[in-house]
Amino acid sequence: MNLFGRMVGYVIKGWYDALQTYAGSASEPALILPVYEGGEPVGTETMSEAESRRLALVSAWASSAINEIAGRVSAAVPDITVRIGDEELDDHEALSLIRSPNGLVSGAWFARYIIFWYELRGNAYAIISSTGLGQGIDEVLPIPSYMMRPIPESVRRADDGSLVVDYYYSSPDGLVRIPGEYVLHWRTPNPEDYWQGLSPLSAAMNGLRTDYSQARWVDSFFSKDNAIPAGIVSVPPTITPQLFEAVKRQFREEFGGKRRTAIVRGGDLTVETIQQTLEQMQIVQSRDFSRREIDRAFGIPEGLLDGALSGDSREAVNRTFARDTVQPILNHYVEVWASRLRLFYPDIDDLVAPNIVPQDRMLRVQEYRTYALDRTINENREVLGLEPLDLPVADVPVRVLSLMMKQASQGLAPSGFGLQNPDAMTEAQAGKDDGDGALYEAWAAEIDRWRRMTLSGWRKGNKDAWQEFRHRYLPETMVSWAQEQLAEAKDIDDVKGVFSAMSRVTGRVIYRRNGNRGWSDNLRAAARLFDGG
Repeated sequence: MNLFGRMVGYVIKGWYDALQTYAGSASEPALILPVYEGGEPVGTETMSEAESRRLALVSAWASSAINEIAGRVSAAVPDITVRIGDEELDDHEALSLIRSPNGLVSGAWFARYIIFWYELRGNAYAIISSTGLGQGIDEVLPIPSYMMRPIPESVRRADDGSLVVDYYYSSPDGLVRIPGEYVLHWRTPNPEDYWQGLSPLSAAMNGLRTDYSQARWVDSFFSKDNAIPAGIVSVPPTITPQLFEAVKRQFREEFGGKRRTAIVRGGDLTVETIQQTLEQMQIVQSRDFSRREIDRAFGIPEGLLDGALSGDSREAVNRTFARDTVQPILNHYVEVWASRLRLFYPDIDDLVAPNIVPQDRMLRVQEYRTYALDRTINENREVLGLEPLDLPVADVPVRVLSLMMKQASQGLAPSGFGLQNPDAMTEAQAGKDDGDGALYEAWAAEIDRWRRMTLSGWRKGNKDAWQEFRHRYLPETMVSWAQEQLAEAKDIDDVKGVFSAMSRVTGRVIYRRNGNRGWSDNLRAAARLFDGG
């Protein structure tokens, strides 16, 4: 057992006395030990398991695949949040524990260590140090997975109603039974064993062994001790040994010493080249097939690690890898943490894993354009991560604002704020406060439109054109007065005078409004000017 294992063992032994309340039958002298298949006792592993794991660690393909997954999961650790009720918090005490589980390692290192065991063995373990349930956690120590084993027959319900099982830990002084509430156990699904996970390494094993053998062959083929040279130079056998050595030195000095060439005394001077056989060339090429096989077992998409892709293609591969491989592992990592932290921090409802799947930029732009018109300016700014604007129009839907601007440019009255429906009017628009003056501008626009319609009719000989106007925002008192005056108009100057009077009153109302008079007072003032004609 290495130094780390002994250190963890001493810590657990120190906890052991405090955990006796939960240990059940651990103190019984006649303890029946569960065994691995094949008769290996708990706390040990067969040589084939250890060798398989070491083989993966020294394989460039397997090691880089696991390292890529572990690195991405660990990078997401700072973004994990706590959900309490309807709120998500990023500064809870439990999050500080995830980001720094103990005084020896950081949260990122802890996550990488857990993911390495998760990928290599299908199981990863950590043990919680605490004075008791509901009293917080002091620290969490990761444990080599071959030193832990669940005890299925100990299944029971924890204080929160969830099912837990106890575990055996192989300490330097023997087996220690640890209550399941104090154990974090990450595991992959395993159809053959519900309690222990199935490593992706099982599916990659043939590829790893084949690749290892191929790598050994390639190394021996190009090594100094390779028995088959790349070429043979033959010189006459009659030359003296001294001259033979001189010829070899001169040949290698002239043509380089990197290429392995056999120089023999076997006849006239000849040179023969030895080529690789087809089988030898195929062995070199087949390593690439082994790499793809190993990558497939660990969930690495083609082109992610070899740097052959760029631009949109690389972004698509990254998105596939994050969505199909990393995000599910990250979700499981957070779920296991949540299942135990709730026992020690009763206020926690859940932990929330961040979404690390990169979004398609074109889809994001397309989606923004589709929904932007139906959102307000501030809602669009929120989507873009910008601060809200403290302006009245910032809370108006963009589609309505655009329509109002278009109508204003055409000389029409704005129709966007629901002004035609008194029940839908805002406080400002209904005349209950100073507002933004939209209604006053609507008066002016309608007076101008009515004036142009009436004058155009007079010029064409239609003196009743004023009757075709349909108002929406003008006060009824003002409209009634104007209709009476237009019906009695004798010439076009009388018509102009009617509309000038309405425009002056409207301007006076706007002026009074800007002078801090209330909206209701202004309306009453305008009505009094027209009362009685």
